[in-house]
Amino acid sequence: MRLALALLSVLLAVGHASAAEPGPPVLRGSAWDESIPHYRDWSGFYVGGHIGYASGTADFGEPGSSVVADLLRLTLLEAEHNVSQWVSPGGHGNDTSFGVFMGYNWQSEDTIYGFDITYSHMSLSGGGSDSLDRNVTTSDTRNFDVFVSATMAAKITDIVSVRGRGGVSFGAFMPYGTLGVAVARLSILNTATVTTVEYLLGVPQLPGITVSGDASRRGAFAFGLSAGLGFDWEIIPQMFLRAEYEYVAFAPVEDVKISVHTARAGLGLRF
Repeated sequence: MRLALALLSVLLAVGHASAAEPGPPVLRGSAWDESIPHYRDWSGFYVGGHIGYASGTADFGEPGSSVVADLLRLTLLEAEHNVSQWVSPGGHGNDTSFGVFMGYNWQSEDTIYGFDITYSHMSLSGGGSDSLDRNVTTSDTRNFDVFVSATMAAKITDIVSVRGRGGVSFGAFMPYGTLGVAVARLSILNTATVTTVEYLLGVPQLPGITVSGDASRRGAFAFGLSAGLGFDWEIIPQMFLRAEYEYVAFAPVEDVKISVHTARAGLGLRF
């Protein structure tokens, strides 16, 4: 009987304590305040590697060929008939790419901003040929058959992009946009040939005159602007996957204007 009364007293005391303080006890100095938003921490340095697929286009930045214009400078054919404008070769190519990236993030609540440097190696070639044949008469009443052909191409081997980056934290995901500058190492092929055959009294004076020009360059550098979109996904603490698209438009080099689209996937570490 005394044992039963003792157990009943203990149960009543526990029940009274539970009614007075509902919920599990907490340490007052480390409570998680639900009224304050909490975000994944993306701040600090990061480095990583990437693989991707690049698609590039090469064409004349302006209509026509400056090589042809130089071959026919001071002639009525160019002054009156704009022979250099007759051709505008171009083309595109595709290749895989790989490289590394690094950068630094600053964070203010859920907003992330910083800088990013990305290096990509590839063997991306694009270009083509164009030709045209016309019969023209100049203001001095001379009549010519004019055949003009041009070939241009570019091969890119390396691209470095330096970009500002801004994003938003959504838990383990951080979507972002980039804007910056880029430099590429490349080789340029830019050649042209012009053949003219003059007619006298309707009879072609064979053989004609053929002139050729070459503005090709090896180991050249092209500078341009870069823009991109992507997201980082933290798979475990301090390690993330990256998916990204980047577009780079380069200023013309020896008439040749190049643009490159690249899709990448990467793996990075934060410090």
